Amino acid sequence: MQHDQEEPSGQLSVLRRALRVLGQILLVLLVVAALFFQLVAAWTPLGRVLAECYNLGWVPVEAYWYGTSVLVIAAAVSITSWMRRAVGSSGVLAGTLLAVGVLTALLFVLVAFVSLAFWERWHDFSAAEWWSQFVVYIAAYATPALALILAARLMFVRRKGKPLPLAVPPAAFLVFTLASVAFQVIRNWVVC
Repeated sequence: MQHDQEEPSGQLSVLRRALRVLGQILLVLLVVAALFFQLVAAWTPLGRVLAECYNLGWVPVEAYWYGTSVLVIAAAVSITSWMRRAVGSSGVLAGTLLAVGVLTALLFVLVAFVSLAFWERWHDFSAAEWWSQFVVYIAAYATPALALILAARLMFVRRKGKPLPLAVPPAAFLVFTLASVAFQVIRNWVVC
């Protein structure tokens, strides 16, 4: 009788371990996909957004890539929160996300400098206008990376020995996403 009770318990333990491994694999795939979509979204505007302004009746293809990256990262953050990745040795994955976010932010700063250099060739403006334009570019290009950094940082934070509530990282990411969309609109308005 006791042996029969132990067998379902062992099967449940194996099932939980399998689900945890599958969740980790899915999370890694989501993060890789998000970084790929961000790369595509950041690459295309260099040749198009600066050369010709957005047409209000036409949605550029990078907008779809950007939207996809937002959805993918949001899913990754949600899964990470659900799995309580801040507990135990799984903090390594949060550290990886943090490092990737920092490197991506630095890359987007470089992209902003290059973009502004191209834009400066066709416009004459003062140093104050140059720096204000640079800030707009940084905000527009680097916000997805900042969202990654914030999500990873939130995975490290605990309150009274417990991880943050489930809704905190996705909600914080949503705030960064809305800010990024607003800065994209401001950038297009300033450039055009």
